[in-house]
Amino acid sequence: MSQEETREYQLLDEDLAWWTENSTKFFVDKNRGKHIAVVNKEPFFGDTYQEAKEKAIAKYPNRRFVVHYILSRRGKSVQARVVRGSWSVSVRFAQQFTS
Repeated sequence: MSQEETREYQLLDEDLAWWTENSTKFFVDKNRGKHIAVVNKEPFFGDTYQEAKEKAIAKYPNRRFVVHYILSRRGKSVQARVVRGSWSVSVRFAQQFTS
């Protein structure tokens, strides 16, 4: 792996750590059904995956990022997708929230 790729993954790890530390503040009614792209520790909201992705790419075109989906109804799971260029990996994990 090149130094550039290693740095990209380090930045992605930082964004994932930021999300882990800050995600609870996004689990509020106004964000239900929204997609949230996180890049450079900055959230980009969209009504669709594509909208959140486009906002993130517009500001950070060469960065890997994570897109989270907040369920439209109260629940315990959230979906995340790691995106880079033309590929992505989806992950679904449990997250308790009460808002």
